[in-house]
Amino acid sequence: MRPLDGPLVHCRSLACRGERGGHIVFGLSGRAMLEALIARERSPKALADLDHGTIKASHATLAESLTGRFEEHHTFMCRMRLDTVDYLTVQIDKLTARIALRLAEFSTTEDDEGPGQGTLKPIADTERLDEIPGIGPGTAQVILAEPA
Repeated sequence: MRPLDGPLVHCRSLACRGERGGHIVFGLSGRAMLEALIARERSPKALADLDHGTIKASHATLAESLTGRFEEHHTFMCRMRLDTVDYLTVQIDKLTARIALRLAEFSTTEDDEGPGQGTLKPIADTERLDEIPGIGPGTAQVILAEPA
């Protein structure tokens, strides 16, 4: 059972459009509603008012879907999961920064006079590979990291 199904709060109504077109529950509006539920806000109208215009459901549908019983155990579990998401987001950001730094080390130039037309320019190469359908930034970084 999903954590918000027991308390009869319908997660699908909290879905927001993700950057790649998918639906995510952790959009700005969904996150605000979850934080309000954790802070013991139980008014469906007050929760629905936290929508920043990113949720596809109407205000009335959203308020109806936020009607349910969200008890202390649900609060505890939801807080734990949001804390985990926050922790993992920080870890992903650290790894992303490290990958970018390591890819920058591959950048070489024919001479030592600064940036130029070197043999490998990872930032430009990553962007170029990202333009190929089916290859995102992460896959491009993996391709560039492979030994020649």
